[in-house]
Amino acid sequence: GKGWIDCYDPPMQISPAKDTFFGIDNVREHDTQTLFVDDLYKNIVLDYNHTYKWEDNIDLYRYTVQSEPQYDNASLWPPNAQYAMYGVSGVQNLTGCKGIPIFVSFPEFLAAPDFAANNSKMGLDPNPSWKHLPYVDVEPRTGAIYNANKSLQLNTFIHSLPFNYSRRYENVSQINADRTEENRVA
Repeated sequence: GKGWIDCYDPPMQISPAKDTFFGIDNVREHDTQTLFVDDLYKNIVLDYNHTYKWEDNIDLYRYTVQSEPQYDNASLWPPNAQYAMYGVSGVQNLTGCKGIPIFVSFPEFLAAPDFAANNSKMGLDPNPSWKHLPYVDVEPRTGAIYNANKSLQLNTFIHSLPFNYSRRYENVSQINADRTEENRVA
């Protein structure tokens, strides 16, 4: 029904999370906030990080995503069994919500040390930076979100093709270029 995410077992209620507005005079320094993130089909807990001045001396509170315990696997944080988080910590399983094997993590497997250990083999930074952690900047009087970084990394399994099959596809780029040229001329 409305207000529930039913791809989880048991279904998860969206409220009392916020989505774009935190409420007038409802934001305090050092509070945690709960935000519904539609791409994750989940409420996310945000921790107060710091206050800074934006243009015209407007105070903004920065809240960053709390990676622990909400991204720990179910053996470390049993409530995450509801989200089928039985694999390594730091990766959320969205297979049940998307109907295909999709796993979400922070950029460069930040907060997923079991995967980050292989970053250099995948062309990713071997030492992911916490500056990529998603955040929300909120004006405390109005509760309005002024700025946000919703950096997420989508992951799926890709199986390697045996070498003899890969030769079949070595000219794909040229074939596509030829087709593009044919379409342009026609």
